Amino acid sequence: MIAILIIIVIFFVAWSIRKDFKKCKAAQSNMTTINHAAAQRAEKRHKKLMVRGARLDRHRRIWSVLFLVNSFYEIEERMKNGRPTKRMFQNLESAKDYVLEYNPTSKDIKTAIRFCQVENAIGKCPHKLTPSDIETINNIYTIAQTPYIPPK
Repeated sequence: MIAILIIIVIFFVAWSIRKDFKKCKAAQSNMTTINHAAAQRAEKRHKKLMVRGARLDRHRRIWSVLFLVNSFYEIEERMKNGRPTKRMFQNLESAKDYVLEYNPTSKDIKTAIRFCQVENAIGKCPHKLTPSDIETINNIYTIAQTPYIPPK
């Protein structure tokens, strides 16, 4: 009778150990799945950030062109109506530095030109680009590399 009781207890203990082992194994595979899913989410987020970073770099290049064009035309307009301020020349020099720092491609320059034309078409910008203005903007590196000497 005691032998049967001992065998039943041993059987019960072995069964509970096996059940715990299966639970551990299932939890471990579940954790692997969770870790894999977390790794996939992190990778997806990293890719989004890389795409966002590339987009922001492109915007910086385009806006550096627009900043230079705007500061250049601001000085030109002020030359017609009076004397430009020292701040305008500082803005022009910093715009030149931005263009040389971000190195806009010809595609970025064309995008900046299109942006100017659209802004003029919807009425936000009063300055309409002429073909000579577009040619000047296409040669933006020559503007950025030469010092601006105001006409007298």
